[in-house]
Amino acid sequence: MPIQFPSYQFNSFLKEYPVQIDEWSGFVNDLLKKAKIPAEAKEKLEIYEYLGVALRITNRLNEAEVYLSKALDLSKTVSKKVQNLIRLADVFLWQKEFIEAKNLFDLVKQLINENDISLSLKASYHQHLGKFYFDQSYFRIALTEFELALNIRFALKSSVDQIESVQYAVSQCEIKCLPKLENIIIRRAQISDAESIHIAHMKSINEICVNEHSTDEIRVWGGRKFDLAKRLPAIQNDFYLIAELDGIVEGFCQLNVSLKKNLKSAHLYGFYITSKILKKHVGDAFMSLVFEYCQCENVKVITLKSTITAFDFYKKYGFIQTGELTGPIRDGVMIRGYPMQKALT
Repeated sequence: MPIQFPSYQFNSFLKEYPVQIDEWSGFVNDLLKKAKIPAEAKEKLEIYEYLGVALRITNRLNEAEVYLSKALDLSKTVSKKVQNLIRLADVFLWQKEFIEAKNLFDLVKQLINENDISLSLKASYHQHLGKFYFDQSYFRIALTEFELALNIRFALKSSVDQIESVQYAVSQCEIKCLPKLENIIIRRAQISDAESIHIAHMKSINEICVNEHSTDEIRVWGGRKFDLAKRLPAIQNDFYLIAELDGIVEGFCQLNVSLKKNLKSAHLYGFYITSKILKKHVGDAFMSLVFEYCQCENVKVITLKSTITAFDFYKKYGFIQTGELTGPIRDGVMIRGYPMQKALT
């Protein structure tokens, strides 16, 4: 008979808590006894996994760390490693050891990028990464992770309890992130969004930048064909957000963080919205998320190359011009922009 957890619920901090303490105590004690009995590695792994999670839920965090570390050591497949890295990261979150948790989430991200991982596990990763941000009061960033997890759960037609747990996380974030954008969802991008992002990018150039940039600029800059290879690395590795209106991508924001000489800096590579969401405060929401993410990552300076169109928008947020109007040459045409930067305290 498979092991089953006793009943639990979630509190407003998105932490599980036992419905019946005595039932959980008995459950944990039974697993502790089983853990001492010699068994095959597969059976031991299952016991350690359930025991580690149960010990966390009952707030026996040091013991939870021990048993989930044992489970991780016994994990042979990539999927099992991902599952148990996430479970161990959760223990560190409960201990408020955020650096340790972040290191484990980074390992999970690397495994996901390098291997064929199920969408269900990807949803789990984004949901628990959202909790990582939630626990540090980065509620807007947390919401973007929860929204992606929910998007995947719906696409997979996941179980009701899985969907409801993400919906509850979304609702708790929305309470803390008011006001809410009307009919617009901002979430982390995933690989399947790549072509939709490209379409929104080209639309934005042709619809929004057309008044300030030349006809030749718009032609070569806004007429590019979709190339997954050019979008994929950034979606996998950068802080990459999309804005959806009625399920259609109508904007995106791409921020790359790098470390040079012990100084963390970020470059804003993409920040585009289409006419359908213009003047709906999406740009402001994107910028708030950029600043929140930079605070979380301890970034000291943000640089960017502004379109002529967006120059005043960036000035409003404290970016200063650092060079003359210039840009890359594409098909013999210069795509003009202003280099800008903002120092963060």
